[in-house]
This record gives sequence, C-alpha cells and structure tokens, in this order.
Amino acid sequence: MTEETKLKISLSLKGRKKTKETKMKMSLSQKGKKLTEETKNRISLSRKGKKPTDATRRRISLAQRGKKNHGWKGGISPIRERVRNSAKYAEWRQKVFIRDDFTCQDCRDKTGGNLEAHHIKSFKELLQEVKKYLPLFNLYDGAMAYTPMWDTNNGITLCEKCHDNGRRIKND
Repeated sequence: MTEETKLKISLSLKGRKKTKETKMKMSLSQKGKKLTEETKNRISLSRKGKKPTDATRRRISLAQRGKKNHGWKGGISPIRERVRNSAKYAEWRQKVFIRDDFTCQDCRDKTGGNLEAHHIKSFKELLQEVKKYLPLFNLYDGAMAYTPMWDTNNGITLCEKCHDNGRRIKND
C-alpha cells in the first residue's frame, strides 16, 4: 500500500468504536501467536527515543495496581508491612519524634533521617494481643483499632545504630 492509502485508511478508522464481539474476535485471532525476533526488533526500534506522555504513564500506573498487577498474589502483604505503611503508623511515629525532640533517647544523636520510632513493647507482642483480644476483627483492622498499638508511651526515638545494636530501652 502507498503511504497515501495507509493515511486514508487510518483517518477513516479514527474515532470508530469496536463492538465487544469485534474485540473478542481480534483477541482470539492473536491467541497463541508468538512474535518473531525480527518483529520484536522492529517494534523495539520504532519505539526507541519516544517517551510516553504523563497521561500515558499515569494510565499505565493505574492499570498495574492491585489485582491488575502481574505480581498480585491475592493481597497477602505481610501485616507488619501493611500496618507500618498506614497513615496511623506515620502519625504515631511523628508524635513519638516530637515528644522526644527528634533525639535518640540512648546516645542523644539528632541526625535527621537517622531516627527510628521503636515500640518498647514489641510490635510482634502487640499483634499477638490483637489476635487474643480482638478475635472477630481481621488482623489489620484489629491492629488499627487496638489502642495500645498507638500509645506514644510505648514508643521511643532511637537512631539507626542504637536500634540495630539492640540498645533498646526497656520498660521500667
């Protein structure tokens, strides 16, 4: 086909909606077909140097979240990770830092980005209490509702070094 013919066909097809039946037929016609290395290389070369627009990047990002992501395993993120990524945890952490004047309570270090909020009564123990005292909740919702988990008196500010070295201040 000449370039002029290709352009005419392209323009005539723009804006036309495909029916579900047509989309299904197109999908079925491609099932099981593998691209040759030559075709893969041509596609790769045709895309080289082209950057997707912000709108395209946003659409791709949204399409790959949750169940639509190829790595989705049914929402089995470890409970520790889910709780520590919650807004409630960030708020608890910030309150502990403010109370301790952004200073390690062991070595008195004030280096920014070096501080960690530590649960004096361990996170693991608190989750076990949630299971025991709130058995009708799923573990995440129970942890979010369990008051001792968010008590700032059970938190202390430590620098990474003191936290990693186990110089944790215990309850008196």
